[in-house]
Amino acid sequence: QVSPIIPGTGAPISFGLHALAGHYWVLAENTTTYCINRMYDCVEIVINPSLPVSVAVASSANPVTAGSPVTFTASPVNEGTLPTYQWKVNGFNAGTNLPTFTYIPVNHDVVSCVLTSNLPCASGNPATSNAVVMTVGGVSPVITVTGNVAVGESKCYNATQTLTVAGGGTTFTVNPGGTTTMIAGQNIIYLPGTRVQPGGYMHGYISTIYCGQKAASIVETPAGTGEETSLTAEKSSFKLYPNPTAGNFTLEQTGDKVYDKVKVEVFGMRGERVMTGEIVGEKKHEFFLSDLPHGLYFVKLIAEGYVETFKLVKTR
Repeated sequence: QVSPIIPGTGAPISFGLHALAGHYWVLAENTTTYCINRMYDCVEIVINPSLPVSVAVASSANPVTAGSPVTFTASPVNEGTLPTYQWKVNGFNAGTNLPTFTYIPVNHDVVSCVLTSNLPCASGNPATSNAVVMTVGGVSPVITVTGNVAVGESKCYNATQTLTVAGGGTTFTVNPGGTTTMIAGQNIIYLPGTRVQPGGYMHGYISTIYCGQKAASIVETPAGTGEETSLTAEKSSFKLYPNPTAGNFTLEQTGDKVYDKVKVEVFGMRGERVMTGEIVGEKKHEFFLSDLPHGLYFVKLIAEGYVETFKLVKTR
């Protein structure tokens, strides 16, 4: 006897779960007449083992040059006869239900795969693969940026034509202490899902000098000086003051070379150009921002191949 005596009620009877394989039969007894009736045949119970599910992902190349397609291959274990593959790029669903996935990556993209097995007894199901972090060199004409910039992390993205951030149900988040720079030759488009958390920093601007071609360190101005914050590590040829400002600011040439003509562009936090101007035949010139709302702006100077950008804070 492998199960307790179970009183019958005329309805189907459950004998519970059995953990041992084998052949089983049922003996019924009438407690009034003591008549017994044995089950005509036997039931065979087979115990399927619990199989661990896992998947590993490998890329066809890494690092790669910008614009190169890369194929990712999933190697499953205990996937069953009809597994499902969900590819992810920076945490967002991508690709189709296949063991391979091909696309053109962006620098810092993180690719992984989630495998769901159809085995009846599978443990660790669904299984998530290792993450492949892509290293992409060079500059693509068009890219879309998603994902996260972690605390203390610094990233730079660029495109010779258009750089698009988030959109289509995806997000791009700069976390506190994270910094990111975005450079495009023509357009930077910030779509819904673009977020900069308090303490995070994001700078986007139009240029033909891309990531790695120019130092991107941020040189902070000592508190209380009221002068510029330069976004280049090169020796500055200009001074911007006052900073912060309640309305106007002055640009002054301080280098050994005095430029006859300087183009001045002011950009907002979303990369939109809000003002243009020039310094012609002057060593210093005052510009007016009284019509612009308070916030953070970027002042870009271009003169005979010289390019420099300053961070400017406008107060109420």
